[in-house]
Amino acid sequence: MLNFQGFLRRLSDACTALGAYAREWDLTAEQRQAFDHLVENKVQPSIQILERNARRMERLLAALLELSRAGREPVHWARVDATEAAREVVEELCSEAAGKSATLRLDALPELWVDPNRLRQILRHLAGNALKFLSADRPGEITLGGLAQDGEVVIWVRDNGIGLRPQDQERIFLPFGRVQEIETPGEGIGLATVRKLAGQQGGRAWVESTHRLGSTFYLAFPAQPPGNKT
Repeated sequence: MLNFQGFLRRLSDACTALGAYAREWDLTAEQRQAFDHLVENKVQPSIQILERNARRMERLLAALLELSRAGREPVHWARVDATEAAREVVEELCSEAAGKSATLRLDALPELWVDPNRLRQILRHLAGNALKFLSADRPGEITLGGLAQDGEVVIWVRDNGIGLRPQDQERIFLPFGRVQEIETPGEGIGLATVRKLAGQQGGRAWVESTHRLGSTFYLAFPAQPPGNKT
């Protein structure tokens, strides 16, 4: 990729140099117009398209590398105060939320057996994703909460954003499974990472959503970790 980008830079520099040389050539007005048209409307736009595609490919490769590295370390089980972990994430994102006139709310979350670093990473992805997909029609509201039920601990991140169509609710958990309803930064690997990290801890991740009204992303973890730790 670096070699390709270097080639494009050399090609762009050569195009600029060619234009400078052309000013010294003995060209007719018609030839000059044809040359300028070729450079400005054919060569330079083509180079710009190649440069944009090269940058996009670089981002895609970086995203794949990030996904492959997610959770590579062994799971370090600990009994975690999920409320405190969520509070840390809320504090990290409060400036971004304020910039979008959005409200981040934190309800009480139960304690649970997980890897604390993985849990914070998951919550960061989900809350950050909710901020990306707020609706322009109303002030944004995002709530983090959870409860213990039926041998599991369930955590959720609820928003009143743009929501999802039914056919998109599973696809968004696939790598690069973005829904291009609004333009947002990123390459679409955050939710794939969430599901991967949850699965490494014996958990599940899914979404319930109503298009144009909002979404709730759920995480469910076993009440006890492998090995019958207490």
